[in-house]
Amino acid sequence: MVPVRLTPYFLEKLRGIAVMKNIILILVFMLLILNPCFALDLRQNIVEEQKPDPVKQTPIVEEEVPLTNAFICLVKIFNMCYPYGQIDETILEDTWKLIKTPALYDLSQGLRCFSKLENVRNIDYIPKPEKYEKYKVYVDYIKNTKPVMGAFFCLYPVRICTAEDLKARIADKDIAYVHVGETSDDKAYVVMGARGNKAVVFNGKTNMEMDFDELVKPANYILVFSYEFIK
Repeated sequence: MVPVRLTPYFLEKLRGIAVMKNIILILVFMLLILNPCFALDLRQNIVEEQKPDPVKQTPIVEEEVPLTNAFICLVKIFNMCYPYGQIDETILEDTWKLIKTPALYDLSQGLRCFSKLENVRNIDYIPKPEKYEKYKVYVDYIKNTKPVMGAFFCLYPVRICTAEDLKARIADKDIAYVHVGETSDDKAYVVMGARGNKAVVFNGKTNMEMDFDELVKPANYILVFSYEFIK
């Protein structure tokens, strides 16, 4: 076979053909980019590629915690302490969601929840009858089985009381919040008065009578609420 001799002229022709092919490819690409339909498809492809995994888009829904007996009883006391700022059935669920204190297992949680009720209900600023202008509610505790520690000292030390101690406070027209529930059952009673040797209590659903011993012995803390009209 006779070898083909690549002359300078022939090489120059090959270069020209290669350049022309490149130019044609560039022109075709530019026409496609400038074409609205292609551009739209390109954008759609980019959007499709950027779409996150459907699993990642699923919003995290917080599980709703049902109203607890302990919370309902604390609202009952709040309504007894503040006749002009009732938390009735129409706003009970919303109040529960705003308070965000589902557990009232220890003394500090009970005190904090009552304070939140006062703030959410805006108790110091809502319109009130004239006789309540200098009205004051006090909160104390007579039993606490779990000390509440602060940064440098004990905020709420343990206290113990007898059935007679509770009966005496109720006799003075105080209201008691008796928390008896454990972590699996957030339960409480409202002691509203006495009938003979029995305590008149609200159990979260209805009024009933109980022995004072039945309330004091299982209680992990007992809050006592009193109020006065300051002269």
